[in-house]
Amino acid sequence: MRPWILAGFLALCGLAIHLLSQGHHDSAARVAAAGFFFFGGVALALCLLREKWLEPAVFAAVIGVVMGGLAYHVVELDGRVAGEQFSFCAGIVATLLALPLFQAGFHRSRFATPYRDTHFHLWSDAISGAGALAFVGLSWMLLLVLASLFGLLKIDLLKDLMDEGWFGWMFSGAALGGALGVLRNELRVLGTLQQVVMAVFAILAVPLAAALVLFFIAVAVSGLDVLWEATRNATPLLLASAAGSFILANAIVRDADDAMSRSRIQRIAAMMRCAGISARPEGRRWQNC
Repeated sequence: MRPWILAGFLALCGLAIHLLSQGHHDSAARVAAAGFFFFGGVALALCLLREKWLEPAVFAAVIGVVMGGLAYHVVELDGRVAGEQFSFCAGIVATLLALPLFQAGFHRSRFATPYRDTHFHLWSDAISGAGALAFVGLSWMLLLVLASLFGLLKIDLLKDLMDEGWFGWMFSGAALGGALGVLRNELRVLGTLQQVVMAVFAILAVPLAAALVLFFIAVAVSGLDVLWEATRNATPLLLASAAGSFILANAIVRDADDAMSRSRIQRIAAMMRCAGISARPEGRRWQNC
């Protein structure tokens, strides 16, 4: 029943988000409530268990309150204080870190959570989330095809529904919840799929590590002035590069010594990805940024 329960639950969350945000994007309270339903709903869908539903519900509520409060903070300040967008992004990162830790039971083990369990849940969440989003996209494509077919018969019901905001939120929520429910019911299959995904990422890490080395050499030769003159968005690019380096290095190192990739080239690439994470350009402009 998990797919049907999550489909109905996220459909209701989608309807609540639409009703709260429709025409009220400047209302901090409404945006905060919409953020509560969005982040809290997704968190509950990822960690809901049949045997233990109260703890996931409380955890999801906490996530919703925190992210809703940060959304309220961003809308209420409205550019009057620097860095309000950063605080919201930091909240998203903290949520992504807290979710697998909760699934691994850190609150019951006094934070002595086995790394293997956390690693498993982190990759399971990533794979199931990506698969669920792909299913939502495919569902919309199918709905578009059906609307076009019925349009040939002068029946515009589906087309008219697709133009309604409430339908879009509810349909997307139902598709996302149903897909997450199916995938979360197949955690053993996801565990096997993790090995395939990490093997592919490990191969991808090699050429990207080589490109990172060339980038460092180019920066050392040309100086940091070229980097800052090329773009004013260097910080997001560097942070995105660090995040990608972390993911690819993790795909090689994995969750234990015996599970690490045996390829010497891939291990060297992992070391270079770690260097990409720890590298910090020096200088006044970086500090100002």
